[in-house]
Amino acid sequence: MSSVEALGRYYSYLRQLNQTQALLLAGYQPRGEHTGDGVPRDLSGRPFEPLSSWRGVSLWDI
Repeated sequence: MSSVEALGRYYSYLRQLNQTQALLLAGYQPRGEHTGDGVPRDLSGRPFEPLSSWRGVSLWDI
């Protein structure tokens, strides 16, 4: 893991910690849900790219 990636993950952790503390101070009780980062992932946690097997198809030529 590169240091830039590690730093990004650390800042993401700090952001999540700050948000959680703010919500707890506001009286919010966590329900065990995870918001996520908006990237669809497979069961192993890797980013899911369903069209990666389509060779020669460009989605940006529309």
